[in-house]
Amino acid sequence: MTKTALLASAAAVALSAGNAFAAAPLAMGHGTPQRVISVTPSATLYDQTSDVLGGALGSQNFGSPDSLYNDQGADDFTVPAGAKWKIKEVDIPGVNYGSNPASSLNVIFYKDKAGLPGKVASECDNQSSSGYNGSGGYAIKINGATCTGGVGPKLKGGAGGKTYWVSVIANQDFSTDSQWFWSMNGVIHGNDAQWQNPGGGFGICLTWCNTAGVVGYTADFAFTLKGKG
Repeated sequence: MTKTALLASAAAVALSAGNAFAAAPLAMGHGTPQRVISVTPSATLYDQTSDVLGGALGSQNFGSPDSLYNDQGADDFTVPAGAKWKIKEVDIPGVNYGSNPASSLNVIFYKDKAGLPGKVASECDNQSSSGYNGSGGYAIKINGATCTGGVGPKLKGGAGGKTYWVSVIANQDFSTDSQWFWSMNGVIHGNDAQWQNPGGGFGICLTWCNTAGVVGYTADFAFTLKGKG
Protein backbone atom coordinates (compact mmCIF):
# COMPACT_ATOMS: atom_id res chain seq x y z
CA MET A 1 0.00 0.00 0.00
CA THR A 2 1.42 3.39 -1.01
CA LYS A 3 1.12 5.89 1.80
CA THR A 4 2.04 9.06 -0.09
CA ALA A 5 -0.45 11.60 1.19
CA LEU A 6 -1.85 13.34 -1.87
CA LEU A 7 -4.42 15.35 0.04
CA ALA A 8 -7.39 16.25 -2.10
CA SER A 9 -8.07 19.61 -0.46
CA ALA A 10 -6.18 22.28 1.42
CA ALA A 11 -8.78 21.81 4.14
CA ALA A 12 -7.50 18.26 4.57
CA VAL A 13 -4.01 19.31 5.68
CA ALA A 14 -3.54 17.87 9.15
CA LEU A 15 -1.93 19.31 12.24
CA SER A 16 1.34 17.64 13.14
CA ALA A 17 0.12 16.40 16.53
CA GLY A 18 -3.11 15.58 18.27
CA ASN A 19 -4.77 17.33 21.20
CA ALA A 20 -4.34 20.74 19.55
CA PHE A 21 -7.29 22.93 18.66
CA ALA A 22 -7.71 23.25 14.90
CA ALA A 23 -8.29 26.81 13.71
CA ALA A 24 -10.45 25.49 10.85
CA PRO A 25 -12.11 22.10 10.29
CA LEU A 26 -9.88 19.37 8.87
CA ALA A 27 -10.76 16.20 6.99
CA MET A 28 -7.73 14.34 8.31
CA GLY A 29 -5.95 14.27 11.67
CA HIS A 30 -2.87 12.64 13.18
CA GLY A 31 -2.17 11.16 16.59
CA THR A 32 -1.15 8.04 18.46
CA PRO A 33 -4.20 5.88 19.25
CA GLN A 34 -4.38 4.48 22.77
CA ARG A 35 -5.89 1.17 23.87
CA VAL A 36 -9.67 1.09 24.28
CA ILE A 37 -10.94 -0.69 27.40
CA SER A 38 -14.17 -2.67 27.03
CA VAL A 39 -17.25 -1.56 28.97
CA THR A 40 -19.31 -4.76 28.57
CA PRO A 41 -18.50 -8.42 29.36
CA SER A 42 -19.31 -9.36 25.77
CA ALA A 43 -17.39 -11.64 23.42
CA THR A 44 -15.49 -10.22 20.47
CA LEU A 45 -17.45 -10.91 17.30
CA TYR A 46 -15.21 -9.07 14.86
CA ASP A 47 -11.90 -7.21 15.13
CA GLN A 48 -10.20 -4.96 12.61
CA THR A 49 -7.37 -3.38 14.60
CA SER A 50 -4.35 -5.33 13.36
CA ASP A 51 -2.51 -2.34 11.89
CA VAL A 52 -3.82 0.91 13.42
CA LEU A 53 -2.23 3.92 11.72
CA GLY A 54 -1.39 7.35 13.06
CA GLY A 55 -3.61 8.88 10.38
CA ALA A 56 -7.32 9.31 11.05
CA LEU A 57 -10.34 10.74 9.22
CA GLY A 58 -13.10 12.90 10.66
CA SER A 59 -16.53 11.46 11.36
CA GLN A 60 -18.40 14.15 13.23
CA ASN A 61 -21.47 16.32 13.56
CA PHE A 62 -19.88 19.76 14.03
CA GLY A 63 -22.85 21.77 15.26
CA SER A 64 -23.95 25.21 14.08
CA PRO A 65 -22.55 27.20 12.31
CA ASP A 66 -20.14 24.58 10.99
CA SER A 67 -22.61 21.90 9.87
CA LEU A 68 -21.44 22.10 6.24
CA TYR A 69 -18.35 20.21 7.47
CA ASN A 70 -20.38 17.31 8.93
CA ASP A 71 -18.57 14.20 7.75
CA GLN A 72 -18.96 10.46 8.15
CA GLY A 73 -16.79 7.38 7.90
CA ALA A 74 -17.99 3.80 7.42
CA ASP A 75 -16.40 0.40 6.97
CA ASP A 76 -17.65 -3.08 6.12
CA PHE A 77 -17.58 -6.45 7.83
CA THR A 78 -19.18 -9.82 7.17
CA VAL A 79 -21.44 -11.82 9.47
CA PRO A 80 -20.67 -15.50 8.76
CA ALA A 81 -23.20 -17.87 7.25
CA GLY A 82 -25.79 -19.02 9.76
CA ALA A 83 -24.63 -16.60 12.46
CA LYS A 84 -26.86 -14.14 14.30
CA TRP A 85 -24.98 -11.30 15.95
CA LYS A 86 -26.42 -9.10 18.66
CA ILE A 87 -24.12 -6.09 18.88
CA LYS A 88 -23.67 -4.77 22.41
CA GLU A 89 -20.50 -2.69 22.07
CA VAL A 90 -18.45 -0.98 19.36
CA ASP A 91 -14.83 -0.12 20.19
CA ILE A 92 -12.96 2.42 18.07
CA PRO A 93 -9.51 3.99 18.38
CA GLY A 94 -9.41 7.65 17.47
CA VAL A 95 -7.75 11.03 17.86
CA ASN A 96 -9.37 13.97 19.65
CA TYR A 97 -8.11 17.51 19.06
CA GLY A 98 -10.51 18.79 21.70
CA SER A 99 -10.05 18.64 25.45
CA ASN A 100 -13.34 16.86 26.20
CA PRO A 101 -15.08 13.75 24.83
CA ALA A 102 -17.98 14.07 22.43
CA SER A 103 -21.34 14.85 24.00
CA SER A 104 -22.58 11.56 22.48
CA LEU A 105 -21.99 9.27 19.50
CA ASN A 106 -24.22 7.93 16.74
CA VAL A 107 -23.67 4.30 15.69
CA ILE A 108 -25.27 3.25 12.42
CA PHE A 109 -25.25 -0.15 10.73
CA TYR A 110 -25.99 -0.29 7.00
CA LYS A 111 -26.78 -3.11 4.64
CA ASP A 112 -24.32 -3.48 1.78
CA LYS A 113 -25.23 -2.13 -1.64
CA ALA A 114 -22.73 -3.07 -4.34
CA GLY A 115 -19.74 -2.47 -2.09
CA LEU A 116 -21.06 0.71 -0.47
CA PRO A 117 -23.26 1.51 2.55
CA GLY A 118 -26.90 1.00 1.53
CA LYS A 119 -30.11 0.97 3.56
CA VAL A 120 -29.94 1.42 7.31
CA ALA A 121 -30.13 -1.90 9.16
CA SER A 122 -30.02 -0.34 12.63
CA GLU A 123 -29.41 3.20 13.87
CA CYS A 124 -28.48 3.95 17.48
CA ASP A 125 -28.19 7.70 17.98
CA ASN A 126 -26.85 9.61 20.98
CA GLN A 127 -24.96 6.75 22.59
CA SER A 128 -23.06 7.60 25.77
CA SER A 129 -19.44 8.74 25.46
CA SER A 130 -18.64 7.52 28.99
CA GLY A 131 -16.38 4.80 27.55
CA TYR A 132 -13.88 7.46 26.44
CA ASN A 133 -10.23 6.47 26.96
CA GLY A 134 -8.97 10.05 27.34
CA SER A 135 -7.16 10.34 24.03
CA GLY A 136 -9.79 9.83 21.35
CA GLY A 137 -10.82 6.18 21.58
CA TYR A 138 -14.27 5.01 22.65
CA ALA A 139 -15.77 1.80 23.96
CA ILE A 140 -19.39 2.48 23.02
CA LYS A 141 -21.96 0.49 24.98
CA ILE A 142 -25.07 0.16 22.80
CA ASN A 143 -28.31 1.17 24.52
CA GLY A 144 -30.79 -0.98 22.60
CA ALA A 145 -33.77 1.12 23.68
CA THR A 146 -32.43 4.04 21.63
CA CYS A 147 -31.92 2.02 18.45
CA THR A 148 -34.21 1.37 15.50
CA GLY A 149 -37.31 -0.43 16.70
CA GLY A 150 -36.25 -0.06 20.34
CA VAL A 151 -33.85 -3.01 20.22
CA GLY A 152 -30.09 -3.29 19.72
CA PRO A 153 -28.58 -4.22 16.35
CA LYS A 154 -29.31 -7.81 15.37
CA LEU A 155 -27.47 -8.83 12.21
CA LYS A 156 -27.92 -12.15 10.40
CA GLY A 157 -25.38 -13.90 8.21
CA GLY A 158 -27.94 -15.71 6.08
CA ALA A 159 -27.07 -18.76 4.01
CA GLY A 160 -23.76 -17.54 2.59
CA GLY A 161 -22.60 -14.79 4.94
CA LYS A 162 -23.74 -11.18 4.69
CA THR A 163 -21.86 -7.91 4.48
CA TYR A 164 -22.79 -4.89 6.58
CA TRP A 165 -21.22 -1.49 7.24
CA VAL A 166 -20.68 0.26 10.56
CA SER A 167 -20.40 4.01 10.98
CA VAL A 168 -19.56 5.96 14.14
CA ILE A 169 -20.17 9.72 14.27
CA ALA A 170 -19.09 11.94 17.16
CA ASN A 171 -21.54 14.63 18.20
CA GLN A 172 -18.93 17.22 19.11
CA ASP A 173 -19.35 20.98 18.75
CA PHE A 174 -16.41 22.32 16.76
CA SER A 175 -16.81 25.90 18.00
CA THR A 176 -16.22 24.86 21.62
CA ASP A 177 -14.25 21.61 21.42
CA SER A 178 -12.60 21.16 18.04
CA GLN A 179 -12.59 17.81 16.25
CA TRP A 180 -12.57 14.03 16.58
CA PHE A 181 -11.01 11.65 14.03
CA TRP A 182 -11.53 7.90 13.54
CA SER A 183 -8.20 6.02 13.29
CA MET A 184 -7.45 4.21 10.05
CA ASN A 185 -6.21 0.61 9.76
CA GLY A 186 -3.50 -0.25 7.25
CA VAL A 187 -4.74 -3.77 6.44
CA ILE A 188 -7.85 -3.69 4.25
CA HIS A 189 -10.58 -6.22 5.03
CA GLY A 190 -13.27 -6.66 2.38
CA ASN A 191 -14.10 -3.32 0.76
CA ASP A 192 -12.12 -0.11 1.23
CA ALA A 193 -13.39 2.17 3.97
CA GLN A 194 -15.74 4.93 2.80
CA TRP A 195 -16.05 8.60 3.75
CA GLN A 196 -18.40 11.43 2.83
CA ASN A 197 -19.01 15.15 3.45
CA PRO A 198 -22.57 15.77 2.16
CA GLY A 199 -22.52 19.49 3.01
CA GLY A 200 -19.49 20.10 0.83
CA GLY A 201 -17.48 22.09 3.37
CA PHE A 202 -14.27 20.27 2.45
CA GLY A 203 -15.01 20.37 -1.28
CA ILE A 204 -14.47 16.62 -1.70
CA CYS A 205 -16.53 13.42 -1.47
CA LEU A 206 -20.05 14.83 -1.25
CA THR A 207 -21.14 11.21 -1.34
CA TRP A 208 -19.30 8.01 -0.46
CA CYS A 209 -15.72 7.73 -1.72
CA ASN A 210 -12.82 5.60 -0.49
CA THR A 211 -10.02 7.03 1.60
CA ALA A 212 -7.84 7.62 -1.47
CA GLY A 213 -10.26 10.42 -2.36
CA VAL A 214 -9.26 12.19 0.86
CA VAL A 215 -5.67 11.25 1.71
CA GLY A 216 -4.30 9.69 -1.48
CA TYR A 217 -4.08 6.07 -0.29
CA THR A 218 -6.63 3.39 0.51
CA ALA A 219 -7.14 2.17 4.06
CA ASP A 220 -9.77 0.79 6.39
CA PHE A 221 -11.09 2.13 9.67
CA ALA A 222 -10.09 0.38 12.90
CA PHE A 223 -12.93 -1.06 15.00
CA THR A 224 -14.03 -3.99 17.11
CA LEU A 225 -17.57 -5.36 17.44
CA LYS A 226 -18.59 -7.12 20.66
CA GLY A 227 -21.76 -8.86 21.70
CA LYS A 228 -23.45 -12.23 21.42
CA GLY A 229 -23.11 -14.48 18.40
